[in-house]
Order: sequence, then structure tokens, then C-alpha cells
Amino acid sequence: MHRPILRGFTALLLLCATGPASAELPIVVQDDTGVTMVLSKPAKRIISLAPHLTEYLFHLGVGDQIVGAVDYSNYPAKAKLIPRIGSHQKFNLEAIIALGPDLALAWHSGNPNSELTRVDRLGIPIFLSEPSRLEHIADTLRRLGRLTGVENRGHHLAKTFLADALILKKQYSGRSPMRVFYQVWQDPLMTLNGKHLVSRLIRHCGGINIFEHVDSLAPTVSREAVIGADPEIIIAAAPASMARDWLVSWRRWSGLSAVENKHLFTIDPDLINRATPRILAGMQTLCELIQRARSGQ
Repeated sequence: MHRPILRGFTALLLLCATGPASAELPIVVQDDTGVTMVLSKPAKRIISLAPHLTEYLFHLGVGDQIVGAVDYSNYPAKAKLIPRIGSHQKFNLEAIIALGPDLALAWHSGNPNSELTRVDRLGIPIFLSEPSRLEHIADTLRRLGRLTGVENRGHHLAKTFLADALILKKQYSGRSPMRVFYQVWQDPLMTLNGKHLVSRLIRHCGGINIFEHVDSLAPTVSREAVIGADPEIIIAAAPASMARDWLVSWRRWSGLSAVENKHLFTIDPDLINRATPRILAGMQTLCELIQRARSGQ
């Protein structure tokens, strides 16, 4: 999808040049790809093309402005009642057209470019999200608050979020490092690299992601590579029953430090893999798991 970076500025100039002197100022926001978008008024009919973006709007108190969301938009419980418009990888364009949205919230690395192009051709403004740091989550709260007409609430939530994040960072950063393998899939075996927010959380908790230097954001890795890195902790991010099965499969390699010391843990992927304000609860759990291993528990 080709999105010219100056398109927003052109729209802004037109609005300012043609609008009446008494008109409200347009809403100008830059998304995570650097594209500036302009709305003449706050969005009231929003489609969410990723579960984490659905969560943001409920945090901001504007969940009732979501007219359509993709599968797995399951938090909070009210999100399950929103009409579905496909999956994050394949949109139902007819359903989107019927809903008449005035804003689409999209996931830069998760939504296929070809699908986003289809939405773009409908003339629907698209805000692309890709938070990779805790500070980006706070900034997303501010920007989405502005786009949806609750700017003050967005700023308040962002301030609170950053204050709580700082407390966690101070509590755990700087402790003796622990080598961590963070598993997100079993077959093929997959993890996350150092550019992903989860890897930065591991750092904040005093851990070291053994695959932080791999190029791909969510790389496929071999078991030999994991064994060679000898992680002191293995964390399986998946629904509980699935994660337990993954960890059982590692027990055959009794020489691994994580296996030998029984530092095989599970974590709720919705809490930590989704870059939303809830991630601090996931970070708290992550830090506690790493500290348990550090303490020899």
C-alpha cells in the first residue's frame, strides 16, 4: 500500500483554506509509519483490524465507537459482541463497506499490505500501529484519544501508564542477567527478536533474549540453535494447555540449564504479546518468573 507522507499535510492545507473561520481545527495525527493523517472531526465509526487496537479503544472508553473488529478481539468481554469483519490477515470487504467506517485502525506488521490496500482504496483513513517500546504504548493512547475525541483521557492514561512502567523498570532492571528463550510457536519453532517489545520487556526484567540479534521480527529457529545458546529460562507464551505441551517437549534435553533447574514457565500471550496497556500485567509476571529463576526457585 502506497501512502504518501505528505497526503495529510495537503488535506490540512485544504481544510484550512476552505473551511469557515469559526470551524473547529482539524485533527492531525502521525501514525507509527510516519504518515500524517487528518480528520475534520473525531472518528465515531471505527473498524479495528487487530485485537490489540480493539483493546486500546476500550481503555479509552470509546469501545462503543467500534462498528467492526477482526477475529480474536476478545478483551474486554464486550469486545466479543462487536460485528466481525474477517481475520487480521483477511478482511471481509463487503462487511466493511456496509458498516460505513470513518476510521480504520491497522497493525503494520500483522495486517497484509494487500489487504490494507483494499481498505485504502475505499477512501477510509488508516492509522497504522506498531508499538515497539513502552513509551510507544503511551503515545498510542494519546494519539487514539485525539482521533476519537477523548484527548484529555488519552493523556491521563498515558501518564499513569508511564509512571507504573517506571516503577517496574526500577524494581527489576540492573539485576544479574538471565538467558531467556521466549517461545511463541512450536511447529515450526518460533520466537521474537530484539526489536519486538517483548524482548525489551525481557531486558527491563533483567533477562537476555538469546535470539535478540536475529533479523526477522518473529523468526523460525532450530532446536539446535536453542540448545547451543543454553537458555537458563524457557518461557512458553501460549494458552495454558498448549504451553505445557511445548515445555514437556523440552524435557528430553536434560542438559539444558533451563531443564536441569526446572525453569520452564508459561505466560498468558494476550497479556504480553499484545502491545496494549495490559502489557504491564504481563511484564510483572515476566519479571517475577525471571526473578524466581534468578533466586533458584
